[in-house]
Amino acid sequence: MRSGWVAFAKVLLSLTIGAAGGILLSYFHLPLAWMLGAMLATAIAAVTRLPIAAPARLRPAMKGIVGTMLGASLSLELIRGAVGWWLPLTGLLVTSVIGTVVAYTILRRVARLDQVTAYFSALPGGLLEMSLIGEEKGGDQKAIALVHTVRVFSVVMLLPLLLQFFIGYDRSSRDTSGGGLGMIDSNSVAWFLGCLIVGMAIGRGLRLPSGPMLGPLLLSGGAHLLGLTTFVIPDALIAAAQVVLGVNVGARFIGADLRVLARIGATSFLTLIGHLVLAVSTAAVVAAVSDYDLVTLVLAYSPGGLTEMSLIAIALGSNVGFVALHHLARVLGVLMIGPALFGTITRRRLDGPPYSTS
Repeated sequence: MRSGWVAFAKVLLSLTIGAAGGILLSYFHLPLAWMLGAMLATAIAAVTRLPIAAPARLRPAMKGIVGTMLGASLSLELIRGAVGWWLPLTGLLVTSVIGTVVAYTILRRVARLDQVTAYFSALPGGLLEMSLIGEEKGGDQKAIALVHTVRVFSVVMLLPLLLQFFIGYDRSSRDTSGGGLGMIDSNSVAWFLGCLIVGMAIGRGLRLPSGPMLGPLLLSGGAHLLGLTTFVIPDALIAAAQVVLGVNVGARFIGADLRVLARIGATSFLTLIGHLVLAVSTAAVVAAVSDYDLVTLVLAYSPGGLTEMSLIAIALGSNVGFVALHHLARVLGVLMIGPALFGTITRRRLDGPPYSTS
């Protein structure tokens, strides 16, 4: 019983620290302030050995809230336009393939990761999925998780600030797209909870990639497209979801050896810079020969997580549906093709020493 209270206290402390970080960054009107602040503050707490714990049980629900919100942003115009997205999707394919090859090469030659660990660390898929599949194939799960954590952490921290600097992002713009609490009536609450709860059950039952987010997204999107509801999610709830998600990312550094974190983190950051340069370059080419917005393309091609990049798109006022669907296509493609190509791209014999994370 005592251990349960101790665990609860650690989670409560991590959420308090994360909320404080969100409040601090929101004061300066930074993009995605609640997630960035929570993530950075929790990461600092983790590496300084404060007694915190990740609120892992809350994460699926928070992802579900984001998915429900994204579904509410879908429109018939967006769906019709998706039919003609062959050009940006081709750019996404090029960016993902070349980015994976570059990342794999750097992780093998610079970080000296073994082939399996380097391969599943380089694939721009979900952290959980790549860690589990990589371990099944004989890789170092902790190293794979750390590389992907650094990737997502760095993208979420750097990309909004870089775009703000280069495109002059309006600091007065808001990080949310919902409404106030007064805009929510009982009918909207019922539709929201129904899409959230039933959608999460569908995503889990069908074992969809990012199921807790994708299930509510599909259900909420369908309900809005059919005109059954027009509910919006309150800003306060969106901010709370960002804090929980940010705390979960930052808390992944709990127990990390600072020397190991520095070594793998530096190499992971190098691969990220290469992928971002590739994403921006490809986006620039696609934007130059089409009417697609450059910033939206950069967000669609950047190697962040589906949830995190969708929230960045919301914060920057970009086409959220476009960005989310491209990242969904990337995740699905990696999950379907990546493991199948493993035996073809990498040799069966591990010819390099594993890069220990212990």
